[in-house]
This record gives sequence, structure tokens and C-alpha cells, in this order.
Amino acid sequence: MQKKSPEIKRIDQIHRKLIDRATDDPFFVGWALAKYLQIQAINLADLASGLKCAPEGIDRVALCLLPDHKKVTFAADVQKIAAFGPCNCEALLHVIRTVMSVHVMQETAADSLGGFLMAARDHIEASTENSPISPKEKKDDLP
Repeated sequence: MQKKSPEIKRIDQIHRKLIDRATDDPFFVGWALAKYLQIQAINLADLASGLKCAPEGIDRVALCLLPDHKKVTFAADVQKIAAFGPCNCEALLHVIRTVMSVHVMQETAADSLGGFLMAARDHIEASTENSPISPKEKKDDLP
């Protein structure tokens, strides 16, 4: 086995840092891959197996920009990324679509929940303002 030069080791460290940062940034496929690992409760080896991709290929894919799932070119963009990996295009499409679906549902739920809480608070405030009975009296009357 050949020893790595200090320059190669440094490049490997920088490469690893870039991949780690890509997993935290929703503009990169790495973010989607990291979210998929969480959603499915699997490890990186399972993901690589499912994508039919070598670990080096996962790293290459992780550093690609995440295609916009709302654009007409989405499937073609994912196909280009899969070819770059290389990995299975259908599996990568599934991973990205799953993550985007969960992400959109979480955002929608958070927005909706905030609206419900605000509406409930507004309803309580309005009902106590127009009521001849104080809120304390109402609580005491409950069985």
C-alpha cells in the first residue's frame, strides 16, 4: 500500500470538510442524502447499496447542487447527477423526492400550526373581551 503525501492528505481533509458542509446546506444533494439517512434511519453503507454507488460516488453526488423539484428539468438534472456519481438514477430520484416531500410537509405543518395557534389565541382573546364573565370565573365554573 502506497503512503499518501502530505499534500494528498491535506486535499482529502479539505474534501471531507466540503462534503460535511454540503450535508448542512439545502442547496446541495448532500443535504438531501443526510436527510434521507435520518428519515429512513439507515447508515451510509445502506444508502450506497440502495443507490448502487461506491462511497466515492456518494461523495461526488453529495457535492452537486440539488436540482429544483419544481422545474420541468428536474428528472434530467437528477439523471446528470446520477451519471456523475455514478449511481442508479431511479434510486437517486426516489431519495430526493422523498426528502423534498417530507421537507415540504414539515414546512407546511409548521406554517399551519402557527396559524392554528394564532387563531386559537385570537379566539380566546376575543371571547374574553366580549364576555361579561372574567376568564377566572369561567375556569372556576368548570366541573
